[in-house]
Amino acid sequence: MIQDPVLHRTLEAAHHLSDAVPPWGDVLEGARQLIGGDSASFILFSHTGELLDCQQRGISTAAEQEYVAHYHAHDIVTPATTGSPEGTWFDTAELFSPETLSRNGYYVDFMCRHRMRQMLTLLVEQSPTRRGGLTVQRAEPRETGRRQLGQGVGAALAAAIGQAVQARRTATEHWFAATESAFDGFEEALCVVSSKGTVLRQSPRAQAWFALNQILRIRQGRLWHAAPALREALYGALASVAERDRRLTLTLPDEGEVAGCQIDLAPAARIARLGNEALLLLRIRPAPDSIDARLRTLGPAYDLTAAEQRVLGALIAGQSPAQHAQSRGVSIHTVRKQIAMIKDKMGCNRQIDLVRAGLPT
Repeated sequence: MIQDPVLHRTLEAAHHLSDAVPPWGDVLEGARQLIGGDSASFILFSHTGELLDCQQRGISTAAEQEYVAHYHAHDIVTPATTGSPEGTWFDTAELFSPETLSRNGYYVDFMCRHRMRQMLTLLVEQSPTRRGGLTVQRAEPRETGRRQLGQGVGAALAAAIGQAVQARRTATEHWFAATESAFDGFEEALCVVSSKGTVLRQSPRAQAWFALNQILRIRQGRLWHAAPALREALYGALASVAERDRRLTLTLPDEGEVAGCQIDLAPAARIARLGNEALLLLRIRPAPDSIDARLRTLGPAYDLTAAEQRVLGALIAGQSPAQHAQSRGVSIHTVRKQIAMIKDKMGCNRQIDLVRAGLPT
C-alpha cells in the first residue's frame, strides 16, 4: 500500500487519464510536488509542429500566452527528445551544456525570464502523428538527472501515465474502426484532423481518395485546396466547428473533370483526444450535385463502361471531345466512337442531349 498521500493521489489521477475527460490538471500538480518544481505543463504537438494542447499549473498567464502565441515554435526540448521512447525522462541540465543554453534565445528570452531555468520532461506521446510530454519546471536548477528520474516516484508516475495513455489509444482505435466500418458501406471517406487541418488519422478509403489527387488534397500534412478562396473557406469551417463545438457541412464544387465533394465536419469523440486538443471528424463524399455523383447513377442505369463514364463526365464538365482525347492520351476517333455508343445506350441523338441528361435536375 502506498503511504505517501501525494504519490497516491497523483497515481490515482494518472490512472484516470484514460477517462473521457483526462484530469491532466491533477496529474500536473501531483508531478510538480513529487518531482520538485515550481510549475508543470502538458504540451502536445502534431507531426507538422502545430501546437495542439497546452495545459499549465503554476505558470503565469503572461508566460502561457507568450508560449502559445510564439515560443512554442522555438521549444528546445521537443526537437531534442523526438524519436525517444515514451516513458523516458529528460533533464535540460543534461541535454544542453551551459554554453549552449546561454546562446539560445528560447532559454534566455523565455525560460529564464519566466523562472524556468530547468525543465524535467517525461515523454507521454511519441507517435507518427503526435508528440507530447509532461514537464516540471524549476526556477533554480538543481541536480536530478535522467537516471534519478527513471527510478522511484518518477518511474511509478511514468508507468501509470503510460498505461493510461495506451488504454486511451486502444479505445481511440476501437472508436475510429467502428465509425469507419459504419460509413465504409456507403463508400465514404473518414479522417480526423486538427482545427487547422492537420491530418492525424485516415481511413483506407480516405487514403485512396487523397492518393487520386481529388479536389481535396493533403499538402505538407494538412488539408489543402488549390483555389485560395475555397481553401480559406475550408479552414474557416474547421475553426468554426472547433470553436463552437458544432456540426457543419461544406460543399466543394467540381473542377473540370475532377468531381466536387461534400464534407461533413463534427467534433471528434472525446476519447480521441489526449488532452484538450480540438479534433474534428471529417466525412468526405461526392457532392449530391457533382458530376461524379451523377455518373454513379447513370453508369449502372445505362450500362456505361468506365471509359464511357469518363467521356460523359468530360462532356458534362464542358470539355470538347478533342480536349478529352488529349487529356486521356487517346485518339479523337476513339472518343467519338465512345460518344456514339453512349448516345445509343442512353437513347440520345445529339451530344447536347447527353450533357442535359447528365446535368442534375
